[in-house]
Amino acid sequence: MLKDLRKKRISVHSHHPVKRLSRYTLYVLISFAFAYSAFYYGGGYYYEHNKVLQKSLEREQAYNEDLARKLAEKERVNKIMNVELSELRNHLLNKNIEINSINDERLFYKNLLAPESRKPKVSIQKIEFLPGNDSNTFSYELVLFQNTKGQKVASGRYDISIRGKQGDADMSLKVSSLMKNSKSAMNYRFRYFESLGGSFSLPQGFVPSSLQVDIIPRNAEMQSYKMVYTWDKVHADT
Repeated sequence: MLKDLRKKRISVHSHHPVKRLSRYTLYVLISFAFAYSAFYYGGGYYYEHNKVLQKSLEREQAYNEDLARKLAEKERVNKIMNVELSELRNHLLNKNIEINSINDERLFYKNLLAPESRKPKVSIQKIEFLPGNDSNTFSYELVLFQNTKGQKVASGRYDISIRGKQGDADMSLKVSSLMKNSKSAMNYRFRYFESLGGSFSLPQGFVPSSLQVDIIPRNAEMQSYKMVYTWDKVHADT
């Protein structure tokens, strides 16, 4: 039995619970201090950086709002100027049309009585568009005369183009392609004057604004002739 006791060794260690608790508390405080320092300094950096970004964003937004305000003002001024310019152009066009109509009417009667010895030309004495049964159906009357000395027979063809809008798109339509009888030839042949006419339909939704009449003589000695009218000047409401 003594041999067994000798083989067994008993170890004795000192025990200090207060010292161990103090060491553990110190470790906890150091860890907390490190974590707090990392949060404080790191969080402070990101907070300040966020403030800088916020100020930069507010500055850019204010600049963009100022640009948008200036752009809106420019667009308003341009819109007013475009409206005024359009009104002036229409007024000038109407005045020119009135002058041309007066001159043509005066020339019509003058040449019937005493044709002048100048280069012959076929001119328009009258053009009028009358509404048909449908809102987009019309008939036209075109009166042509010539100033040829000796009143030789004048012959050729004429074209009528109507300009306007189909929605937002600008369009130009030839009356010859819109006529009910597509085979109708738009020709003239007369000695003094001739009244021409026909019927046609405009596309649904098309809003006419002006038209152009072109006179194309067959005789090379005759002058070509064209006139532009606003739609309200030639369209007769009934």
